[in-house]
Amino acid sequence: MIDTTLSIVALIVSIATAIYAASVSRSISNREVTNTAITDYYASMRELTKLQMDEWRLAHLFEVVDNYATIAGALRQVASASDEIDLIMLRIKERAAALTIFGLYEHVLYQMEEVEADGNTVRARFLHDAAGYFTQQLLPNPRLRYLWAKDGGNLECEFEDNVCRHYREHVDTSSAGWDEMGPYGAT
Repeated sequence: MIDTTLSIVALIVSIATAIYAASVSRSISNREVTNTAITDYYASMRELTKLQMDEWRLAHLFEVVDNYATIAGALRQVASASDEIDLIMLRIKERAAALTIFGLYEHVLYQMEEVEADGNTVRARFLHDAAGYFTQQLLPNPRLRYLWAKDGGNLECEFEDNVCRHYREHVDTSSAGWDEMGPYGAT
């Protein structure tokens, strides 16, 4: 009987140890995932900055609303000195850069949805702030709003319904304030 009692106690201790180890492991895993998400986000933002530096003639896409007109105006001077082939190339690069920005936005939203299931509040708060940066600072850019819109550049058709819904809920979708022409003329 003592052997059975010791076996039961040993089994209970083993189960308790396994539960404790799993909870500690989950906590460490959540911290690692959070740190990776934060590191990846900032790496992506550095890539956007590098894109802006490498393709300085696309700088208008990276500007907040308050600075947009100044930068777009300066780039219009570059456009007047460019030939038609260069302008076509700039318009195509502009769309590609906008897709990159919207793609990063989509990635943040995807991670935000995933973290809701995990219950990781630190990562959720960070991703919510990152999505807020996009919807409050970057995506209200007059040219990006035009390029996104169905009646504009129609880039929205490239993205999932949840991304389009989030965009409509958080970014002004009216055509007022759009920059239909951009610094390089009609697209």
